Amino acid sequence: LNPGGGGCSEPRSRHCTPTWVTKQANFEEQNFLPPKVKKLTKLIKEAQGIIIVSPEYNGGVPGGLKNMIDWISRQPHTPWQNKIYCLCGVTLGPLGTYGNFVNLSQIFLKLKGFVYGNYCGISFGEKAFDSKNQLVQSYDQKQLQSTISGF
Repeated sequence: LNPGGGGCSEPRSRHCTPTWVTKQANFEEQNFLPPKVKKLTKLIKEAQGIIIVSPEYNGGVPGGLKNMIDWISRQPHTPWQNKIYCLCGVTLGPLGTYGNFVNLSQIFLKLKGFVYGNYCGISFGEKAFDSKNQLVQSYDQKQLQSTISGF
């Protein structure tokens, strides 16, 4: 038990800074961002709204998408703030990426963004598209059209 909240050699001290915090601060002070993160950050800053289309992995956000969100949110003035987000996705299961939408909504609200109330979730993705990558079911087509046009 460490009531001081840090992983350090002074277990009862409330003023102990864990090593990982110091390393993280040094990393951020160097202002290192990969070029692709800088480019995407610029695009997000310039956008009024953002449409995110994502699969659902195990009922949640895919690791690559979460990693991208985290990299961009590490900057002093995160571009995620005050943007509106439209969420769309495809899953192999019956719930139309509902778990992913819940997770992404929580993340973007935490980052002070706004999530558009309508989302487009396509279920049974392996059967949802034809050989030309067009949606097969008219219901899915209408849902996508309604979501995007309303956004």
